[in-house]
Amino acid sequence: MANNSQQISITDLRANLGTVMRHAQQTGQRTVVTRNGKPVAALSRVDSLTYVEMLPRGRVVADHVDIDSPDLDRMRASIRQFA
Repeated sequence: MANNSQQISITDLRANLGTVMRHAQQTGQRTVVTRNGKPVAALSRVDSLTYVEMLPRGRVVADHVDIDSPDLDRMRASIRQFA
């Protein structure tokens, strides 16, 4: 998990959704949502998403990413944290 993220259980998220959303908006910190201690989702400020995370659903990544891009390794690392 990224160093700049925190975790919250689904139960705690339900009780504190407004606070968690404000925290994401104000700090840009990602909050990983867990179920039974395992990551199942993440909340973050929209402008902190990487290009790959914002791709339209069902699109081929190769259509959108230049494989020679210096940002490609950063994008892969961002995706790997949720694999």
